[in-house]
Amino acid sequence: MRELFGDGLIQTLPRPLGRKRGRPENVLLLTPSGAELLLEHLGDSGGFSVDTLAGSPTGDIDHTLLINWFRIGLQGITDHNPSLNTVFLASNSPFLPQLPDGSSPVLDRVVVDPGADKWMDFIPDGVFTINNGDHGQRKSLLFFLEVDMGTEPLASPTAGGRDLRQKILNYQAYFRTNRYRRYEELWGCRFNGFRLLFLANTAGRMAVICRLVQEMVPSDFIWVTDQERVFEKGLGAAIWARGGKDQTPPHSILGPSLAYESPLPASPA
Repeated sequence: MRELFGDGLIQTLPRPLGRKRGRPENVLLLTPSGAELLLEHLGDSGGFSVDTLAGSPTGDIDHTLLINWFRIGLQGITDHNPSLNTVFLASNSPFLPQLPDGSSPVLDRVVVDPGADKWMDFIPDGVFTINNGDHGQRKSLLFFLEVDMGTEPLASPTAGGRDLRQKILNYQAYFRTNRYRRYEELWGCRFNGFRLLFLANTAGRMAVICRLVQEMVPSDFIWVTDQERVFEKGLGAAIWARGGKDQTPPHSILGPSLAYESPLPASPA
C-alpha cells in the first residue's frame, strides 16, 4: 500500500476510529492515475470511467462501509453454500445501471394520500435476492436493507418527515400495494412479499428500533440486528430479531436448516 501511495495510484481517507478500539484506520481510494491504470489492465472497461472509479465517496463513509461489509457477508453466504445465488443492488453504488428513463432501479415511491394523489419517493440502502439457483423449482426471496447509523430521529413532529417511523410506514405501504413486484420483471422471478432488514450500528440503537417496530404492526416482515452481531457471527447466522422481538430467540435469514455461523474477516480478534 505504501508503494502504491508513493506511486500516486491510491489516496487515503483517514477515519478517527477503526473497528478495534484506539486504532485509527485509513480508507484506501484510487487516484485518477490509479483508475487509468486499472482501466488499462481491464481492457474492457465495461463503460466505467476514471471519474466513476476515482475520488472520495459522497455521504457518510461509515454508512457506506457498513453497506459494503453487508455485501461481503452476503457473498460469504454463496461461498458457503454454492447452491444459493444472490444479487445485490446498492443505492450508493457508482456501478448501478440506470433505467431507460435515467432513474435508479432502487428508487421508488409509495402513495401517502390516495385521495390527493400524493406520493413519496424513497430509496433503500440496498435491495437483494437470495435464490436456490434451481430454475426448475426456483425459490427466490426479496430483501430490502436499511443501514441505520443512529442519526435519524424515531419520529418527526410533521407527517412525511425523514424519520424511522415514516420509513417503516413507507415499507408497509409498499408491502400492502404490491409495488415490490416491480423487481419480478428485473430479476425474472416471482416474490411472495419481502423482508425489510434494519442493520443498526450499535446494540443500543438496535433495541430502540426493535421497540418501534413492535409498536407499528403489522411488522413481522421487519427484521433487526446490529453491526456487532453481523461481524461476530456472520450474515447467515441466527442474529435477527423478527418483527423487532428481541426478547425471543433470533432467526437466520436463511431459515433454520441453512443457518450457519461465519465471522466476517474484520471481526476483532
